[in-house]
Amino acid sequence: MAAFLLLSTVARAESITLAWDPSQGAGGYVLHYGTASGVYTFSVDVGSQTTYTVGGLAAGTRYYFAVAAYSIFGTSDLSNEVTGLPGFTDGTLTSGTTIIRAVHILELRQHIDALRAQQGLPAWSWIDPILNSTLIRAVHILELRSALAEVYQRLGLAVPVYADNNLAVGATFVKAVHITQLRQAVRAIE
Repeated sequence: MAAFLLLSTVARAESITLAWDPSQGAGGYVLHYGTASGVYTFSVDVGSQTTYTVGGLAAGTRYYFAVAAYSIFGTSDLSNEVTGLPGFTDGTLTSGTTIIRAVHILELRQHIDALRAQQGLPAWSWIDPILNSTLIRAVHILELRSALAEVYQRLGLAVPVYADNNLAVGATFVKAVHITQLRQAVRAIE
């Protein structure tokens, strides 16, 4: 029996949905996960289903997952390991109705910092690192784009093109589309 684990593209704030190929003869599966590669501090018996949503995860924290199949004959070795970050608060932002908040910027920073670390890039020195009582400004969007652009370049990928590519500090209002496009660019390489 062998199980092959796949990280699904479905991720919501504080949860990740995983899917894997069924193993012939498996009676069920145990999903193992933790915050360090190869160190699984949590496990859950998911029965015979081959998809499972793990909830209660910390936003911006990278998790590592592996699955094992079991039957009356015993338990298989662990599958390959996959990794992922939980999704974002306010999964769908709507232009004109969603108020862009500090949490949207802070979550993007966490995801981008994790991507930078994976690529061996130094931590970004964020303007207004805490964002307490700070208005979300065009400069925050511009620095997110710059920090992420370095990751794309390190990966040899074309840097994303954004709406309102020429944000003017002090003259451009931050919109839902700015956050949504950054999230899409982050998800594309996670």
